Amino acid sequence: MTRLPRALLLALALLATTTGTVAAASLQPLNLQVDKGSDWDPDNDFRLAWERLEGVPPAHAAWLRIWDTSGNVVIPALGFPWDGPIQNVRAPARGRYIAEVWLEDSAGNTGPSASVSFAFDDTPPGLVQLWGPTGWVTPEDATVWPEPSAPLPVSGIRGYAFSVDRGLGSTPCAGPVRCEPAEVKVAGGASSFSPGTLPEGVNVVRVLAVSGSGVPSPAASSAIVRVDGSAPAVTLEAPEAWVNAPQQVVARATDALSGMAGGSIPPFTAIAVDGSLPRLGPGATVTATVSGEGVHRVTSYARDAAGNSGEGRPAAATVRIDETPPRVAFANVQDPAEPERIEATIGDSLSGVDPERGSIGVRPAGSHQRFQPLPTVVANGRLLAHWDSDAFAPGNYEFRASAYDRAGNAGGSERRASGERMVLANPLKTPARIVAGFGGRLLVWQRCTRREDRRRCRREEIERFEARPTARAIPYGRGVSYSGRLTTSGDTGLADLTVAVVESFGAGAPPAQRTTLVRTAADGSFTLRLAPGPSRRIEVLLGGTRTLTRAGSGAVELDVQAGVRMHPSSAMARIGGAPVVFRGRLADPATVPAGGLPVELQFRLPGREWSEFRTVQSDGSGRFRYAYSFSDDDSRGIRFQFRAFVPSAAGWPYEAASSRPVFVTGR
Repeated sequence: MTRLPRALLLALALLATTTGTVAAASLQPLNLQVDKGSDWDPDNDFRLAWERLEGVPPAHAAWLRIWDTSGNVVIPALGFPWDGPIQNVRAPARGRYIAEVWLEDSAGNTGPSASVSFAFDDTPPGLVQLWGPTGWVTPEDATVWPEPSAPLPVSGIRGYAFSVDRGLGSTPCAGPVRCEPAEVKVAGGASSFSPGTLPEGVNVVRVLAVSGSGVPSPAASSAIVRVDGSAPAVTLEAPEAWVNAPQQVVARATDALSGMAGGSIPPFTAIAVDGSLPRLGPGATVTATVSGEGVHRVTSYARDAAGNSGEGRPAAATVRIDETPPRVAFANVQDPAEPERIEATIGDSLSGVDPERGSIGVRPAGSHQRFQPLPTVVANGRLLAHWDSDAFAPGNYEFRASAYDRAGNAGGSERRASGERMVLANPLKTPARIVAGFGGRLLVWQRCTRREDRRRCRREEIERFEARPTARAIPYGRGVSYSGRLTTSGDTGLADLTVAVVESFGAGAPPAQRTTLVRTAADGSFTLRLAPGPSRRIEVLLGGTRTLTRAGSGAVELDVQAGVRMHPSSAMARIGGAPVVFRGRLADPATVPAGGLPVELQFRLPGREWSEFRTVQSDGSGRFRYAYSFSDDDSRGIRFQFRAFVPSAAGWPYEAASSRPVFVTGR
């Protein structure tokens, strides 16, 4: 219950004295109340209620008088013939008032009065002038500043109701004309308040001023509050691999909300090397130079325009610097089992050996030629190369090894680990020698000469391969023996090694080449029988081994005469009668060109020279045919010899040859 002002209490006491009434305690109204309470209310319709003492009969009349807060009677005393509650008490105007009630019995005696306060104000406050923070703020710094517009309602400003949204038009109070006390979250005397922990992003704070009677402003005022609670993200642009020079590391900060420019708190980016004092750069970028060999740790953080700092959780990168070239040295000795293997060791204490790069080169010793690179691999801290010494002329050769570390430093050496120059004498391997020729271990053949139409032959035996003929002619369809020996240059036989006998056939032969592998015997010798076939060049090759050089025999030529057959349709020829048909075929038709080959048809009388009487062209399979008529009476009783002669031809892998003679007699 609201206490009456002192001046009003004195006035009531004086009034009671002047009326001369005698107060009766039993007539006092107990628990006088306003149904809406004594607080401000926007509805000018109040009800009063009280209680009487138990056992006391009802009063004869009840009296009501309304005072304002200055002690002025605004509604004179009104009497009612009963002591029940008085309904529909109204304030004469907006403001606070005091209702005074006393009771009177039937004898006219009045008891003590009771009073209660009630207040009425339905005036809404003016629109709130509302300011939000400029720029972005952290969630802890989210503050708005309200100021109600004048004139203020008589009930004053109870406080402010607010709501927060993303711009969707929320309402601070649920009701359209009145805000509930629970909705008034900020006291009226506050010049600023925090709307609580706001989510990151752009928030719209809407505020209503609420009068003492709960009446809100006609419309909500709004302010933008931009909240950024996250520290900037920082990336460090630093090399991931080893490098061989000082590096400039760039730190770049990004912030999706408040950004890295402007703001009341100037943004910056910081970078530190190996725990040193950070270097600050205004805005989103800062650089630092990292130098010196070793592994360096670079850290960076940034502060955005809202003041968020990532100092507690900086970004980090590692910069590895190696400025020293790797150490390279050739092995002190060659491996006797693999003399062509060239090996060098590589050492690097920081970044380590680059397994992808490295080479060994060779050049004639003492020359100024460029080193010729050899096939090289890098494995387990070593350079391994193979020198095909057979491909190089005899002489001294020097080598250079080049290697890299993971930082890109190049190191090289032309010396062994002992300090001696890396020079090798070629032949590096044991020289091998092959001699070969026609025949078996012993060549037996007839050496023939012709003098005055007489052919003389004598038998020869040849054992040494070097003395055997370099060319030989054989008839079509025959094989031939071929043998040889593999030795060192000192004539020591090399046993149990494989040599390749290569037969290169003449043009037009399918296949163009045939290779037969032969194993050497205990004394290094080998023998094989060459199969029949076209003319060819024959040689023996050793591909070389880890300890033996390559070797090859001298080439020999095997001339194979063509195979040709011919027969007549009849051994008797009638003079002036039907012709005799000569038919024939060339052997090995697979070698005959598609257009065939020319075939000379020849005849002779016994004891005479052969004479050509016709040249015909065979078909693509080597077949030929010719019909010859005997018309000369001089041919009667003469026995003629006929043959087919095939000359050598370009693109055909056989030598000239003739068929066996056939006989035809004229009659």
